[in-house]
Amino acid sequence: MRRRSSGCWRARTVPATPESGDPARPATRARIVVYRRPLMARSESDGELSELVFDVVVEEFAGFLGLDPDSVDPGYHGDIG
Repeated sequence: MRRRSSGCWRARTVPATPESGDPARPATRARIVVYRRPLMARSESDGELSELVFDVVVEEFAGFLGLDPDSVDPGYHGDIG
């Protein structure tokens, strides 16, 4: 059974920081952080974990771009069961 893949406790998008001019605080790129243990705890097999990670990354990336997950990747599975 697949579980809902969105949620701030499974992944989050870290925004980029602009160049500050201070070498001690360099600019960073935006990134998606995926929390491994919550996803593993909700998966019953490696195949289910793979699908869950895929859904989480697509949802976070789509949210970052302000798009629907289906428009980011037509293979997006969405919320099943």
